[in-house]
Amino acid sequence: MPTPAERCALASEIDRLDEEIRVLQDDKKSYFAGYRDTHGKAECKAAQVAIKRRQRIAAGGLDAMEEHEALVDEVLLDITPRMRAAHVREEAA
Repeated sequence: MPTPAERCALASEIDRLDEEIRVLQDDKKSYFAGYRDTHGKAECKAAQVAIKRRQRIAAGGLDAMEEHEALVDEVLLDITPRMRAAHVREEAA
């Protein structure tokens, strides 16, 4: 059983880490805000998506990312009637 001092030490360390994370997240927001101000909203959003994809590739490999993207595309087609209709027309052509 942990002692009260060990629990307090754990809680203090988690609080410190949470504060570091908050500061880093604020820094990230500032970088994106500056990028958005310089290059526009669409470019900034595209860069954010590209960065996330790059991180997914680094974490799981290109094959895993491509499988994930294909599944996302499949789900999107199923839940977006206009896209589904256009896709069906393209397949029929």
